[in-house]
Parts: sequence; C-alpha cells; structure tokens
Amino acid sequence: MFTGGASPKTYNITNTTPYAIYELIETVENPSAWLEVNEFHLFDSSGSDLTADNAGLITGADEQWGVFYSLDNNIVDSSAIAVPDTVSLPGTPVNMHRQIFDVPTGTGDDALAIQSKIDSAAALPLGSKPVVHIPNGKFNIKRTIVVPAGSDMQLIGDGVGSGTITRLVWAGDTTGPLLHCMGPSRVTIKDMLLNVPYTFTGVEPLVIEDADQVGGRIYGNQFHAGGMDVDHVSDVGIFADGVENSDITIVCGGPGECQNGAIKAKGGPVLSSGGNTNGQISCLSGASGASQNLFSVTDGGRIDAEGMWYEGDMVSRTNGLIDLEDGSGKLSLACMAWYLDNSPYPIVHTNNFSGNLTLLLNHFNQVRRAYCVMEGSGMGYNVLGAYNDWGQSDTLGGTADSVWVDSTSPDADAAFFRNSATHNLFYLDNVVDKVHNELPDSASLLNDLAQLRAVRTDPPMDRAAGVTDVKLFRVSTWGTGKNAAAHFISAAKTSVPNVTSNPQTDFVTLFPTVVQQNYTVRYELPAAGEVTFTVYDVLGRLVSEKNIAETGGIHQSVFSVDGMRSGTYFLKFVSGSVSETKKFVVTH
Repeated sequence: MFTGGASPKTYNITNTTPYAIYELIETVENPSAWLEVNEFHLFDSSGSDLTADNAGLITGADEQWGVFYSLDNNIVDSSAIAVPDTVSLPGTPVNMHRQIFDVPTGTGDDALAIQSKIDSAAALPLGSKPVVHIPNGKFNIKRTIVVPAGSDMQLIGDGVGSGTITRLVWAGDTTGPLLHCMGPSRVTIKDMLLNVPYTFTGVEPLVIEDADQVGGRIYGNQFHAGGMDVDHVSDVGIFADGVENSDITIVCGGPGECQNGAIKAKGGPVLSSGGNTNGQISCLSGASGASQNLFSVTDGGRIDAEGMWYEGDMVSRTNGLIDLEDGSGKLSLACMAWYLDNSPYPIVHTNNFSGNLTLLLNHFNQVRRAYCVMEGSGMGYNVLGAYNDWGQSDTLGGTADSVWVDSTSPDADAAFFRNSATHNLFYLDNVVDKVHNELPDSASLLNDLAQLRAVRTDPPMDRAAGVTDVKLFRVSTWGTGKNAAAHFISAAKTSVPNVTSNPQTDFVTLFPTVVQQNYTVRYELPAAGEVTFTVYDVLGRLVSEKNIAETGGIHQSVFSVDGMRSGTYFLKFVSGSVSETKKFVVTH
C-alpha cells in the first residue's frame, strides 16, 4: 500500500519495485509532468506500518530500504540561519606598490642572478611582500636557489605550459634541490616550471622544509608535480614527509606520471604512534594520468582526495591505482572518475593495511577484473565502499563478490554498501564483514566518513606569522625516477643551530646585516679565552672558520665577504659557554 501526492491518496500495490510504484503514480496523477510526493507509508499484508519514522525523508530515520541510509541528520530552524540583507562583490584590490626585483637574462650565471634578487627582497622588512620577477625563457640553474625562512616574498614567472613560459632547468651537479624554501617558509610562487632533466636521478625540483606547524599551510592551485611524460615518470609527485600539523591543500591539481605515488603522505611522530592532529592533506578536483598507486599513506599518514579524473597507462605498471601494502593511515576517495586500461592488476589492492580506506560515490571502470582486492591481516582495518559505480563489473557475473574480494584474516571491518554496476543499472548485494544482505552499523559508517566530513576548503588567505605559508599558483615541477617532484618536509634540513633573529644581544653584535664588502662583529668577553667564528651557508655547509685568542673586555673583528656568492649566511660565535648565531645577507 502506498500513500502519496499533495492530497493523500491510497493505492494498493504488491510485488513491485519502488521505481515502478513511482512510474505508476506519476502516470495516473500527472502524465505530462513530474510527480511531487510528500510522504510514504509502507504497510505489510497485515496492515502494519513498516516505516519506523513517518516524518523521515522517504523511509524514516530508522528504516532503510531502496538506496537510502538515513544517518546523523539534523533539522535546523531556518530562522537560525543568518542571511545577509544584500550581497555585494568585493572592490578593486588596493595597489600595494610592491617593490619589484627583475631578474636579468644573459648573465652567464642564472642561479646567481635569481639568488641575488631573492636575497635583496629578503632584506626588506617583513610584510613588504616584494616581487622577484623571473621573465619568460629558459634559465640554466647550476646550484640551489634558496628562499630564506620567513621572508614573505613572491616569485613570479611569465607562464607555464606552452608558449610564453618561465622555465628553470637544473644544470648543476647531483646535490640539488633546484629550489629550496627554508622554513617556516612564507613565499608565493606563480607561473613557472621547475624542471630536473631525467639524467639527474637524485635531484629534487622543489623542497619546502620545516613545513609543519599548527596553523601552517601549503596551498596549490593548478599545481602539477610529477614526471615530464609517460616515458619519464617521477618516483613520487608530492611527498608529504612527516607533515601532520600543517594543511596541504591542492585544488585543480595534476599530480601524475609517477611510479610510486602521485601523492604520498608519511605520518610524523604523533600520527605514526597512533595519535591525532588537526592537519589535513587534501587534493580537491583535478586530473592525473600515467601513474600507479595514486595516493599512498604510511606511518599513519592521511589523504583526502575528491573529484579527480584518471585515464591512461604507463610503461612499466606493476600495480593498480591504489596499492596499500604493509602500511597504516587514512585514505578517503570520493567522486572520482577512474579508468584503468586492460591491466592484470585491480584498481584497489590492500595487503596487511591498518587504518581507514573510504571509497564513496566513485566511478571505477576496468575491463574484466576484480576491482577491489583485500588481503592479509584485517586487524585494525576499516574499509567502506558505498554508492560507487563499478563500471563493467556485470561482465564478471554482476555480483558483489566479483568486484569486492575480501580474503582478510582476521576479518577487516569491511562494508560494501549500495554500490551499482553501469551497464545494467543494477545494485549489487550489500556485503558487510563477508556477510551478504547486511547493513553496516552507524558507528562504523561515521568512523569511515569522519575524514571526508572534516575537510576544510579555506581560501588561500595569509596565515599567521611564524608558520609555513606557501602558495603555488600555476606551477609545474618535473622530477625523475628516483626522487619526489615536490618534497614537503616537516623538519629543518639545515644544520645551523640556534639562529638569533635579533642581531643585538649583550655579548655579540653583527653589522651591517646586508653586506656588500665587509661586516663587523662586536663582542664582549667576561674573561680571556679563545673565540671561534664559523660561517655556514643556508644548507648548513661550512664556508669558513677562524679562531682568535682574546683578552677579557670589548673587541671588534672585521670580516670580508670576498669570494662569497650572494645569498644568506649564518655566523656562529663561540667563546667558552657563550654560543650565538647571527644571520646576514651578502649582495654584490
């Protein structure tokens, strides 16, 4: 029995489907337009109402039939929702008159030309947001370009892709990286290609270090990280190496042409020990291709990826598009459209994985293969496949067991729920913990959906001072077969300790801090003793060292920067128990 319509009417209908009921009522009530149904009442042959909550949406909050699962719904009073009286567009941005440092071409040393402009920009007061403009053309980079920590500048090219393009190409030795952003990094990079030719197997195009602070973020819009093409793939596109407090947000991204992960997330000390942080790694919309193991999590790492297209194949495929092997973490995939060429590997494979894998509202298409294969121990493994379309699964017999192969032992907490197959538009059986025609419990569903529901999509506004704030707009990084195209590191790589931001202290003063020829160090010793002056570059490499025997009292020593390239340096002063480090910038 069915009751519906604007004015309640009752129809006695038996042995048919919900959609057939809808078609019948639509034809009887309004054959030329859509039928609006206000409420369903379901009765069995004895007249008992089977709908647990008559006020619920179609089926009621406690009753599941058809394809709806009512969970954690809340009704909000419309009067409690604040609505602005008017909506107006923002005005024209204020011209901030940023100082622009144009990089010259044809100098014979492109790395030095770029570095000198970066160092000049870094010498300006914080908040100035100066622009280092790198014009279109090819720049041969023979040594690492360094962006000093906390400098808050902009590196702007003239384009990426084809036509007008700013292209920085590695031409140095095997040490790299090409561009090194010191941390906490505060820099905006736009419209350029960072290219490491495939012969330099150990050099990374982009490294952002000390990138893990509460409130920090790396934001990419139209950011590609991977290999040059299907024949020259990178090992990993984006490697989030221990970043667990900062957000990594990629919008309209294109990580791809990768052998072992378009995006790989490795947990830091908190996540790897089973704890929790508020950081997120999100890839929201975009496309990828010519890759395998698209999203990889280890050591408790976390990735949420939504709304991405994948098509194409790679030369030396050894697994499918997701391969979680002997790792741990959380991976959520939603609203994907993925097609895997005729391959012997399943689209999704797990083995001895612990953590959460959530597959929601995806379209997975593959020719005559099992789509999701789960092996090994299921201890601590929670996996949900819900409302997905499994493409040509009907060619395998059209059953859940043909696409959802669960051989975990002990059993994983696994739910295959309300999925469909394309060609015949039918719903596959529910399979919960290897039991057919069961529904998952709400606690498991909420656990599996928690990461998806918590995703932040904040705009790329400036973050607070002192934390990582990197923005990448229309940037491509081309890596090689043994490295990451973009490496985001939680800790600092530089070995220089205890850098003092204030050049004035009771014991040591260094002036000027922007040096062209000489700088002076003034210091006061309480007693006679040996004094050591050690100079390091930004990568922690020793530049010079000098020892002086001094008497007690006030002294001054003058140092020349002859022979030192333009860039940022650190002077470490040690005398007895006194140890201080000062930063200065050399410009020529």
